[in-house]
Amino acid sequence: MNSVGPSKLRKPDKKKLIELFDSLKVNFPPLIDQCKDDFEARTRIDLAFLSILGHDKGDAEKFVEEMHHTLYDKLSSLKEAMKED
Repeated sequence: MNSVGPSKLRKPDKKKLIELFDSLKVNFPPLIDQCKDDFEARTRIDLAFLSILGHDKGDAEKFVEEMHHTLYDKLSSLKEAMKED
């Protein structure tokens, strides 16, 4: 499985991520809300990392959409389970 860590990033990739994070002048809601509402900043970050890992744009967009949906479902289930305790 591919992974991304600061020591593994090439300079152009580091620059790309720094510029992306600098451009995001928004407050981030809780992760569950980011996934539920297709929060643009979250999507841009996820797509940037997938691009760095070598995924093509079309596959990456589909993967991010599915990942956000799955993550929302899992977090919602956990949230409900915590209410029951």
